[in-house]
Amino acid sequence: SFCTLLAMPLDSFWPEREAEGAAMEKFVHERLAGTHNDVMYVCGNCGCGKTSTVQQLPRRFFDSSRARLPQFHYVNCADLSTASALAAIGRGLGLTALPKATVAARKAVLAAIAAPLCVRTLPVLIFDEVEAARPPAHAEIRRIVECALAKGNSGVAVIIVSNSKELFAVDASRIQSVTFQPYSIPQLKSIATRLSGEWGVTLGEAALNHAAKTTVTTYNGDLRKLRSLCAAGAVTRGTDRGSCRPVAKMHRSEQRTALQIADPNVGARPISVGDIRAANREANATSVTAIRELPQQMLFLLCVCWKAEDGLRKSGETGPIALRTIHAAFSKAASRVGVSMISVNEIRTLLASLCDLGLLGARSEQHAFGLCVHRTELVEALRHES
Repeated sequence: SFCTLLAMPLDSFWPEREAEGAAMEKFVHERLAGTHNDVMYVCGNCGCGKTSTVQQLPRRFFDSSRARLPQFHYVNCADLSTASALAAIGRGLGLTALPKATVAARKAVLAAIAAPLCVRTLPVLIFDEVEAARPPAHAEIRRIVECALAKGNSGVAVIIVSNSKELFAVDASRIQSVTFQPYSIPQLKSIATRLSGEWGVTLGEAALNHAAKTTVTTYNGDLRKLRSLCAAGAVTRGTDRGSCRPVAKMHRSEQRTALQIADPNVGARPISVGDIRAANREANATSVTAIRELPQQMLFLLCVCWKAEDGLRKSGETGPIALRTIHAAFSKAASRVGVSMISVNEIRTLLASLCDLGLLGARSEQHAFGLCVHRTELVEALRHES
């Protein structure tokens, strides 16, 4: 399922990634024509726009008058098992019934890749977060790449999205590659402006500078961290109220910045204990408002965490909710209510934003989470939404 962080026009890549998107589009056109290499690597640091650009790619090929049409199949490889990898690849190749035995399923998949190009369609297999796949699944993807390269002009196009530039031991001259450079501060400010506009909140120049510079200097231009900072700033600077963010839950180095964003007139005066206590009282009194002001996707994820924690409690378990449990619960709930699926990394980003807002607490190096709001507050906020 393809989803994007921003609502972009159907035929547009992000302005900051137009060149990289055009290179990927050219690769698919060449494969449709049966020319050039069968495999493309999309490399770059974490959070530099690789996934969001890949997810815009299918929107450039809606013209049904083409002699051949690409059929895009996106596979998120995070924690992917061998059986899941073969099943996903089989679906992408149009194999409706794979053998249950791993060896037989592998032979069927490799035979489909080695088949001649189809007259009408071209399967485009997109493997994202390949470095996070389990070793056996990683080996299956490597076999796919090696088979496509060995065949030459195979029946598929393969796009590998990874943080590593040397993921597989293959001849670099036989593959195309696109490298995503980290975002610059002006680019991040432009993206932050669009994000805040999407949420109906206007962030000031100081808040935009703080979010962009912090993302570059602290997080190496990771766009997911920028989204987290913008989400925190959007709720902090809500249209109806002042600060809703529990300032005392942040690190001391962030407290002054948070108060300055909430009230630009604070200036550089020292923050007293009374300031922090007053901010906490306001945050506790307006937690329902903070939930109501969440973007829809973050509100849905918060409800998923609530249901997951409730399920653990009913089964007699205690403690925080594992990230894997949250991802599984989100996938199940999203398919039931028609919400767009998102990757593990995108869920981790949204969870980090909820932690920044004090609605969740991260534990075990952000691999487990616990609710910091009372259920009655969440129910009241949802009742207001309905």
